[in-house]
Amino acid sequence: MRNEPLKQVGKQFGIEKYSTVSSIVERVKHEMNVDSGFKKRVQTLIKQIDKSQRQT
Repeated sequence: MRNEPLKQVGKQFGIEKYSTVSSIVERVKHEMNVDSGFKKRVQTLIKQIDKSQRQT
């Protein structure tokens, strides 16, 4: 993510434990390394989010 504190990221998704967020981040990173289709979908989402944030 954008170097947001894990606790803040968790709050945005209704997750109380920062360790849970950390685990999810690591799983996503791993999947991106082993599954190019997944990586492409994540990159597309990131681009869409960045674009929408620049427009507001």
